[in-house]
Amino acid sequence: MRRCEDLREDPRHRGQVTQQFSRMLLVIVWTLPSAAFADAWITPPEAELGSTSPFELNEDVAASVLLTGVTIGLAPVLSGWGPHGQVAPLDPNSVNDFDRFVVGNHSETSNLVSDVFLYTNIALPFAVGAIDVLTSHSVDGWPGYGKDALVMLETLSMTIAVCNTVRYTARRYRPAAYDDSRAPDGGFERSTEQLSFFSGHTSQTFAMATAFSYLFQKRHPESWLVGPVWAGTHSLAVATAALRMAAGRHFLSDVLTGAAVGSAIGFLVPFLHSVGEGHKSIIGKSDLLADLRLTPMFFERGFGVGAMMIW
Repeated sequence: MRRCEDLREDPRHRGQVTQQFSRMLLVIVWTLPSAAFADAWITPPEAELGSTSPFELNEDVAASVLLTGVTIGLAPVLSGWGPHGQVAPLDPNSVNDFDRFVVGNHSETSNLVSDVFLYTNIALPFAVGAIDVLTSHSVDGWPGYGKDALVMLETLSMTIAVCNTVRYTARRYRPAAYDDSRAPDGGFERSTEQLSFFSGHTSQTFAMATAFSYLFQKRHPESWLVGPVWAGTHSLAVATAALRMAAGRHFLSDVLTGAAVGSAIGFLVPFLHSVGEGHKSIIGKSDLLADLRLTPMFFERGFGVGAMMIW
């Protein structure tokens, strides 16, 4: 059993930490201005005149969701949690028939392009939202953009939190672990190769694709672009899933599960914040949800989420 300090010296683990940290840094970069101007964004003066933002936010709920998501997203990779040591190449015949075709795939280009598609789908809601404010002259303007940005960040952070919780619990080997031609020094590092289920790239791209498409449709229900936005963002997500398999990073069941989980979170988070004609959002109407607080929890051998009610 290797110590966490030794694990961090492994270049593959450092690469994983860098990749995870860069994603979470994107969340933090967008979260900082959101927190700084939360009062102005969530309760703008224009709200009394009729805001065009489709969302209603509770500052405390948004803060607890973001804090929990960011913390759980970063904690496992930065702390060195998870299985340590090396494992010899595994028998590909032990992989189920549904997934076995992925064994043997390897493409650094596919791996790189999947990263580009992931970051594109993450950045798209923020970039297009800013352009929308500048060109459409919406009633709520930048305060409405702040609401939209916070909901997108909640979606992303919760997706990362759920994904990391499942991956560090399931500890499924990646396809590469069944390919002896790719074994460095005759073995694979458990800390990086036991994170196959489910796909983080796929879950995040589908979550952001669904959340942004939902947002765009709510803001512009009569626009001819609604269909192309849904099709375009989800095409990127599907391509990302395919590229993760082509790169040999995930099995088919990993990306299918990631797509389902990401789509569910990408719909539910914005839906719970959505304001209908003449009524509040589900979170705004529910005292239970409005008083719910999430708190990251850490233990010697793992981590989790604590939930408490404030009344």
